[in-house]
Amino acid sequence: MLKEAAEIVRVVLEFFRSLKLVFTIFLCSAIWLLPPVRNLFPVSKAFTDNANFIASIILLLSGAYLMVSVFLLLYHRVQKWRRSEERRLRKALEHASPLEKSVLEAVICKGQYLIGLDVGSPIAMHLQELGLIIRVMGPTPCTMYQLAIGLADFCIRTPSLLHVQEQQTETALVTLEQWRNEGLHNGFFNQLRETGS
Repeated sequence: MLKEAAEIVRVVLEFFRSLKLVFTIFLCSAIWLLPPVRNLFPVSKAFTDNANFIASIILLLSGAYLMVSVFLLLYHRVQKWRRSEERRLRKALEHASPLEKSVLEAVICKGQYLIGLDVGSPIAMHLQELGLIIRVMGPTPCTMYQLAIGLADFCIRTPSLLHVQEQQTETALVTLEQWRNEGLHNGFFNQLRETGS
């Protein structure tokens, strides 16, 4: 008896997992309730009244089920998108300064995945805090950081993420020139020299 009940419950659940079937039932019950369709079938008034009542209940239940299912489907999609790696990287890049974006762009444009920055530099710490780079080798002569997984590919697919306004680009270039003159971040400049930048 319990096995049969469990089997019936399983079949019912399997049936309701198919949104196409539930939508078909919803559509059929809605069509049945249309007066021109009902009048096509020569049946007694008692049968029509019962059929209308059953069709109304089925329409109501299947419509509610479809609404809840669509809502849950959209909710799960939104949650999946909010937790996605691309969204996390996009949010992190929004918080990166124009200088940090320029440094990342210089490395990504050269097809590299490592950045050599000085130990404890504010730019390295901030990029780490944002989750855009990860420390892989340390501290002498410079600390090597790896780009976050997927960052380079994501920026190549969406280059606008690294673009900054022209005035900010000029400011970033001035700061980079200042770094070079003061001997800061030699690992970064050596990388760019090796790749012919």
